[in-house]
Amino acid sequence: NPSILQDVFSRVGGPDMAGECSTMLLINQDFTILDNTWSWRADHTDYLRDGLGIDKAVVDHCVVVNGDFVTAYCLMIEHSLKELCVWNGNSGKVYFIQSELAYEVGDYETPRDYPGLRINGSNFYGTNLGFYSFFSRKHRATKNFPNVVSAVISQPDSTIDSAMILLLDPKIGAGIISNVINDKGQEASLQNPGTPSWCSQIPNKKVNASD
Repeated sequence: NPSILQDVFSRVGGPDMAGECSTMLLINQDFTILDNTWSWRADHTDYLRDGLGIDKAVVDHCVVVNGDFVTAYCLMIEHSLKELCVWNGNSGKVYFIQSELAYEVGDYETPRDYPGLRINGSNFYGTNLGFYSFFSRKHRATKNFPNVVSAVISQPDSTIDSAMILLLDPKIGAGIISNVINDKGQEASLQNPGTPSWCSQIPNKKVNASD
């Protein structure tokens, strides 16, 4: 009897409202199913596309999963100032991620190196995981800064069939994601804007995605 969270939209902040929270969507219950959830730190508008500033909306994480056997079919997570998603539960499965790291990381005096997805739990399975970078030049991004070491930090027993990183609009964006999964995969930078870099991780003991 799993709990199902379907068509859930969370927004924090924006140009005309202050907003702050630690985590937009917190999953503590085992066997939860997520489908079509979008957790968005509102750091831009349709007329201002390169970030409002870190003080306009303060959000650590879009999603944190503590429950075991949690399954996400469509997880959209954008612009939080630390990890977009922290997956602490065991035997989690994610079949699709659409995500974008925060535009304004350069506003911090101390460099911020947070992955899009941090997997702390065991026996994780993921596929079709996409992470976009658009670090705004308006917010101090340069060719080599910020430098996020990896889009996904995973455990050795995690199975990830496909993960991708991509640097968007090079005219007003910059910075680097150096790796896709841990220390593997081609970087996304101004050297290859608009070109996706794909990577996978298949451990010796593979999770059965059909379970």
